[in-house]
Amino acid sequence: NFTNAHVAMDPYYGKGTIISKVGPEKINIQDGYLTTCDHDKPHFRLQAANIAVEPGKQAQARGMKMFVGPVPLMYLPRYTQSLVDRHPRYSLIPGYSKDFGFYVLQAWRYDFNERVNGVFHADFYDRKGAGVGGDMNYKSNHYGEGAVRTYYINEYNIGDKHIWEKRDIKATYRERYKAEWFHRWDVDDKTTAAWQYYKLSDADFLKDYFKRENRNDPSPSTYFVLTRLLTYGTLGLTVQNRINKFNTEVERLPEVSYNLSNQALGSSGFFFKNTSSFVNLVKKFANPSDVNLETRRLDTQNEISYP
Repeated sequence: NFTNAHVAMDPYYGKGTIISKVGPEKINIQDGYLTTCDHDKPHFRLQAANIAVEPGKQAQARGMKMFVGPVPLMYLPRYTQSLVDRHPRYSLIPGYSKDFGFYVLQAWRYDFNERVNGVFHADFYDRKGAGVGGDMNYKSNHYGEGAVRTYYINEYNIGDKHIWEKRDIKATYRERYKAEWFHRWDVDDKTTAAWQYYKLSDADFLKDYFKRENRNDPSPSTYFVLTRLLTYGTLGLTVQNRINKFNTEVERLPEVSYNLSNQALGSSGFFFKNTSSFVNLVKKFANPSDVNLETRRLDTQNEISYP
């Protein structure tokens, strides 16, 4: 038994008035907490009268309280925390912004099995309403792996008022969402296929609700790519289609390419390289424009080099 002791199980830390070893691979923390914050006074912690810990496996507690600083935010009758996974099973992020007012972002991680896992989202925005979504990552034995991500909110607009305040204007509603599917499949040792489908309700959705994604790619595209490794070179097929009509985008319907890597020209010491492609390009302008520009292009580049 150790009095007023600390315990470290990277990346988790704990403290208790008494920490006892009660078995070969089990300890009890009495009147203590668990946290991933390494400060002497952690910014956040999970606190309980008794926490049963199996180092390197899991921690279980009854009557668990979640604290941020000195403030208790949540009570859980029973709680289990994996000590193998570095990411929390549940996260809660409160905050405030000018556009959203007060908000709470919640996420629950799940693992159906070794091949399927993801996150459920349930958020509330004081000035916008409730948003829900689900992310799923999956793997198959023979058909590759991918991810599906969705989010939906029936957004209301009450101006700069809070939901509990009296207002003179009637709230207006607008459905906003995203639906995303990415998949990659190694068909065989020479053929790879990948595709992405990305549907948005409007041009500003990512900017408003997914700022990090918006910084990485504010106008994600929908496409299909197939590559085949040949004896000499690589053959490729690309199809890119506009799904979000509020974007101006160039469609490729389709693009076929062939890349011949450096090939020795007999014993001359020279090498030959070729890149060729044919593409049907259609530029579609954002709605409400119905103007389309279309062209077909054949490109070929040959290069002879001497090292």
